[in-house]
Amino acid sequence: MPRARRSVAVTIREARPADAERMLEHVEDLASERHVDVPLQPGDFTVTVEEERRILADYARSENSAFFTAWDGPKLKGMLNLKPSDLLPGRHRAMLGMSVERSARGCGVGRALLEHAVAWARQTRLLTRLELDVYERNAAAQHLYRSVGFQPEGRRRQAIWEGDNAVDTCMMGLCFDDKAPVPYDLMPPEAPLADDACVQDDAAVVVRDAKPGDAPAAMALWRSIRSDPTLLVPTAGLACVERTEAFRKRFLGTLAAENSY
Repeated sequence: MPRARRSVAVTIREARPADAERMLEHVEDLASERHVDVPLQPGDFTVTVEEERRILADYARSENSAFFTAWDGPKLKGMLNLKPSDLLPGRHRAMLGMSVERSARGCGVGRALLEHAVAWARQTRLLTRLELDVYERNAAAQHLYRSVGFQPEGRRRQAIWEGDNAVDTCMMGLCFDDKAPVPYDLMPPEAPLADDACVQDDAAVVVRDAKPGDAPAAMALWRSIRSDPTLLVPTAGLACVERTEAFRKRFLGTLAAENSY
């Protein structure tokens, strides 16, 4: 019979920029670990320490996102982040990701992180839903998520490839049914296009890879469709912040990847 692991009393707190280096080491440890249900390989995670510090600063400034860490004295034992949608219609929900250091699994660290994160999310002004993906074969993790209120909502077939084997994942969600979403104001619609602005000849449209210099035009396009009631996409009420730089970075990342366009 396997020996039961002792419970680890950890301190849960929000991640700080000074934690960046240790957090990246934790991710690399996970990536190099065999038979762990995390879709990472060594070298996959290329964020620098300085970039991670900026990411953590962004989390700290947001009222509906958080990055929590679990510490046993000076030792990092686990991490959990809540990342919300960039669009106003999705600001009430956050995607949850969690990882626990190998020696601390089964010792209550994951539960401590989850309970802390759910309690934090429940008391926020904006969040009314949390969601996550978990390997379908990871019954222990699914049991843990269920125990704090998550429910299975679907299955992603062949979501992960491990060598020649496809792995399915389970989508799970937790809704705070006692909280109502905070309403937001739609931005005023753009002036309608003139009738002669429609391009009738498909040959007149040039399709090419997006370039970093296209970012202002991309921002203008998103702004133009944000309040169109005929579009069944969650763009209405697009956040009013300047996102041109975000588009530029996205285009740069897409150009650098071999499987995205």
